[in-house]
Amino acid sequence: MRKIGLPESKEYAKVIEDLTFTVNGNLPTCEIVRRVYSFISVINDIDEIVADFQSVSALFQLLEGLRDVIVAKVTEEGCISLDEVGIDAKYGRFVVSWLKGIGITAILKENSVCGER
Repeated sequence: MRKIGLPESKEYAKVIEDLTFTVNGNLPTCEIVRRVYSFISVINDIDEIVADFQSVSALFQLLEGLRDVIVAKVTEEGCISLDEVGIDAKYGRFVVSWLKGIGITAILKENSVCGER
C-alpha cells in the first residue's frame, strides 16, 4: 500500500499489527471478537485495495500524470468531474486520499471530487 502512495498506509499497517496482536494474544474470545469487529471497515478497505491492486496502482500513476490539471481544477474551480479525467467513480475515494496526501482537503460529491474551503 505504501507503494501506491496511500496516506492511510501507516494506519492500515498499524491495524494489521494490532489485529495480529489481538488474535495471537491471550485474550478472552469476546474481547477478540470485539476488537476484530472494530477493525472491520479498515479490513474491508485493505481487502479492496489488495484485490484491485493493479487498478489502484495504475490510478495513482494516472493521478501523478494529471497532477497539475487535477490540482488546478480542485483548487481554482472547486471540483473536477471524475469522468472528465477518465476515472471510474468507484475509485473516487482514492482520488480524495491522493489529494490529502499532497495537502489538499477534498470530498467526493457524486461523480466529482471537490476541494473543501
